Parts: sequence; C-alpha cells; structure tokens
Amino acid sequence: VKELREQLENQPTLSKSDLAHLQAAETLQRQVQRRITSPSEGLQNQIKQLQQDLTNNHITNSAVNEQMEVVDAGLDRVAREDLPQIEQNISRVRKAAEEEANEKNPQRPELAEAQKHQDSVVATLDDMLERLSKWETYRGIARDVRELVEQQERLGKETQEIGRETIGKSRESLPPDAQA
Repeated sequence: VKELREQLENQPTLSKSDLAHLQAAETLQRQVQRRITSPSEGLQNQIKQLQQDLTNNHITNSAVNEQMEVVDAGLDRVAREDLPQIEQNISRVRKAAEEEANEKNPQRPELAEAQKHQDSVVATLDDMLERLSKWETYRGIARDVRELVEQQERLGKETQEIGRETIGKSRESLPPDAQA
C-alpha cells in the first residue's frame, strides 16, 4: 500500500500492473485478517483457548495470565479498529481504479488511511512480540536458575553420600576416584 501511495504522488492513476499489486495486497490483507480473527484457526481463538486451558488446569500464574490478557487485548483492538478499515480502504481504492474514476488521485486518501491502519497493526504486533520476547527471556533466566538450583542440590546430596562413605577412612584406603 505504501508503494502504491507513493507512486500516486507522481502519477494521477494506477496502471494495470499497479491494480494487480493492489488486488494482491487486498488478498494478503484478507489472509492477515483471517489469521488473526478466524473462529477456528485465528490467533484470537488460540489465545482464548490457551486462557481457558490455564483456567481449566487451575494455573494461576499471574505473569502468564497477564501476558495472555495483553496479547488478547491487542489482537482484539487490531481486529476491531484496524483490520476492517484497511480492508475497506483497499477495496475502495481497487474499485475506484477499476472504474477509472475521472477525479485526479481519488485513491490517495484511502491509501493513506489504509497505510495508517497497517502501521498501527505492525506497531501493535511488534509491541506484543517485544513483550513476549522479554517474558520469554525472563522465563529462560528463571528456568536456568531453577536448573542451577537443582544441579546444586544434586551435588550437595552426592557430596553427603560420598562423605558418609569416606568419613573416618584414610586416604590410601579410598578408591582412586575418591582420593582426588
């Protein structure tokens, strides 16, 4: 959409090639909308299912629930406010270009509006990805610390066992691997 909008700055109408690009953009936009909003396969549905699974399994981790709520709210806003506007504006531009309207650059405002909403969608999705990647980083650190604690506990138990086996024995009476 951005490229077509910039092109309209230099020439008053869209060429057949531009129209094909616009039709492709319209198709891609529908696919994006479907991936987010589809009741069976969309991200919104997947987030809702995940939230329901957390509830059903009595998982009350507030960090997980908070992240899912943020993602759900962001996707809901995008689906409600941005995606329909993008699709409508691209459709209007395509129809106007197909009808070869007599007005000079009648598509420019609609393309600008579609681009504004696309930028909003990208910003929202980028924000969600950043939040989730930070969360994943924190979870990774917590997981690493947990593994270190478990490893330390194992080493402590092994040391106690070795201590019980070797206490009171002279160094020479220990097996070679225990002498070190």
